[in-house]
Amino acid sequence: MFRRWSLWMLCLLLVPGLAWSDTDRLDLDERLRALEQALEIERAAEGYPSLSIGIVHRGAPVYLKSLGYADQEAGIPASPDTLYRIGSLTKVITASLMVSLRDGGYLSLDDPVSDYLPGIIHLPSDPRGARQITFRHLATHTSGLPRNPDNLPRHDNNPFEGYDRARFYAGVNQTLLISPTGRWYNYSNAGYGLIGIALEQAGGASYETLLRRHLLEPLGMHDTLMNALEVHPQRVAVGYSLRDGQVREREWDMGAMEAAGGLYSTVEDLARFLALHMRAGSHGILPVASGSLTEMQMPQRVLDTWDQAVGIGWHVRPMGPVGDVVWHTGALGGYSSYMGFSPRHEVGVIVLTNRFRSVEHYGNWLLRRAVELYAEPARAARPPALSPASPAEYRLAISGG
Repeated sequence: MFRRWSLWMLCLLLVPGLAWSDTDRLDLDERLRALEQALEIERAAEGYPSLSIGIVHRGAPVYLKSLGYADQEAGIPASPDTLYRIGSLTKVITASLMVSLRDGGYLSLDDPVSDYLPGIIHLPSDPRGARQITFRHLATHTSGLPRNPDNLPRHDNNPFEGYDRARFYAGVNQTLLISPTGRWYNYSNAGYGLIGIALEQAGGASYETLLRRHLLEPLGMHDTLMNALEVHPQRVAVGYSLRDGQVREREWDMGAMEAAGGLYSTVEDLARFLALHMRAGSHGILPVASGSLTEMQMPQRVLDTWDQAVGIGWHVRPMGPVGDVVWHTGALGGYSSYMGFSPRHEVGVIVLTNRFRSVEHYGNWLLRRAVELYAEPARAARPPALSPASPAEYRLAISGG
């Protein structure tokens, strides 16, 4: 587990003259070196083979750095163009494609998704006659579908292997809702798998083709792809997991649920993607309309834990002086990832690793430090937009009530 503030402050204080209390006297490069030293100490102590990190400020990447090894046994260092599985960060990219197609007139977010699915799929419904499941329900995890279909193997060693569309369709057909549609948040890989299939019908091409045509190529994200092992095998980081010691993880294949977590990417490509979302509200934004980017970041439903909300693809939560944070994490056999930003301070970060262990703690810490490094002092002094004292106040703050 991350050693919280005590170790981080100790790491920084061990660097002569580079304590964070002295940051006003240091130039940016020196402070970034202090940050790198702290991250490297913690990476090595916690056994992460590599960390690739990026910082985006005012809609542009300003810092990319990789620490450690893409392949420990071969001694191959990680770099900003190292390819990692990004797991559920794929969902934010899928949601971005969905709203882009909506803006192009291919679909409505409130269309019943069954209108765009093969007739062999029969979505579950509430026996009391609840509403039909829509794109919006799936994208906000409020469809009532469970995390995965009932027929997905329940083991940690590549459960998606051989899970083709025929098995996925059969699994959906035998799956029951775990909550009424539109009522509660229940994180669902199955829901995003269905979005990917429905987008193919709406857009008239494969999910991967639509993704490249409408999103990745316009953004210059040439290293974000499904088949990285076939195209750039030498650049793919070896994934590791801790099971009876640190071992190489077999490459997972998301099969029919590729739209939920099937992409590979680099910290450089994801910095471009994050920069797009951080320009929400600006004029002339492409390939996703500015208003649609803002819509994706707006809370759609407060979680029952009362500590965050879900947008379209994104999650939103308050983080003290940083203010509201728009974020998502990813994890897939041998890899973990984090991507998030502070709209108030126009600062965002990406963290990728080739270990099956969360990097959310790194992402949160790095975002706080990046705000200190790059945000304007006057803006950093503003109180957080959401600082509720009670669940009721939080609900009002999120909903605008």
